[in-house]
Amino acid sequence: MQVYYDSEPRKIHYEKLPDGTANVYLRQNIKQVAVLNPRTSEDEAETTKMVWTAEEKNLQTTMAEAEVEANFDTLVLDGDSAPSIGQRIAALEDAVSALAEAIATE
Repeated sequence: MQVYYDSEPRKIHYEKLPDGTANVYLRQNIKQVAVLNPRTSEDEAETTKMVWTAEEKNLQTTMAEAEVEANFDTLVLDGDSAPSIGQRIAALEDAVSALAEAIATE
């Protein structure tokens, strides 16, 4: 996912959670670019500002921060990937079936 920052983001942002897992933000292709500021009136001149962009992948893991750093490339490519449309549909169908069974047994 393409994200934007006002200051240069770190390649890895690791947030340890109380349950022993961690939210991890993996960023690649970090670069500074000029973006057009939206005009607030028709009389206002168009201006640009510099922002940082990156391709970011978020995941939750039990890996230690050092493990995440050591496995950055693997995690960016396929670790804890977002489910495919087919996987999402199958999960939704399973949930609907389980809900229908629960309703029928009441």
